[in-house]
Amino acid sequence: MDKGKLSTFTDPSKLQLAGTSKGAEGLEIGIAAGLHNSIRVSYFQSKISGQTKSPGTETVIFSQVYEPGNTLSTNAKMSVAKASFEYLTWPFPVERRHFRFKTLYQMQYVQMKSVYDAPILSATPSTAGVFTSYATNGAKSFFAPTLGVGVHQYSSRHLRFEANASGFMLPHRLQIWDVDGTVAYRTGSIEFRAGVKAFHFRTSPNADYYYRATVGGVLVGLRWYSD
Repeated sequence: MDKGKLSTFTDPSKLQLAGTSKGAEGLEIGIAAGLHNSIRVSYFQSKISGQTKSPGTETVIFSQVYEPGNTLSTNAKMSVAKASFEYLTWPFPVERRHFRFKTLYQMQYVQMKSVYDAPILSATPSTAGVFTSYATNGAKSFFAPTLGVGVHQYSSRHLRFEANASGFMLPHRLQIWDVDGTVAYRTGSIEFRAGVKAFHFRTSPNADYYYRATVGGVLVGLRWYSD
């Protein structure tokens, strides 16, 4: 996180969130929307927490001032919801062709929340025996339309390869993109998926504070089909 253009102080605020995510849980629901088209609604969240040191100069984080070298604890949660209309662009008619190209029309909601504290200072009383809290928190969120493409290769009745990419940017304001590539194997009504996924966003730097993040990793999933 860092301070934005609406900040009213000169001290730095840039801070890298500490820790490593333990993984991101997600859920997806899809329904048919005409021949070979679909609507998908998905959600995932990722949490990260850890400890770090404040930078070598006085730092202001959501109005809380930390002196150089303070031990800081950081906790953050990223939540992302997406509604996507997947339109079969080529080929049409599909007939027996195994390759399909789709255009993606989406709306995404991103929310980032974070909590900061100097736990040693907060637990240490003053000479008068008074405890002072050094905890602070902040949050930013935005809605954004995203446009993208998807390719599907049906290698057999049971095996399918899929890749999707979408994004949107307003210069000097928000940024968002996400990509994924998976291989899926279906047996009956159950489909097993594995692959990789990456996601990036930046809230508007024209605010008092803003966040930016790029996350990625291995994707595993399970789908159930009603037909």
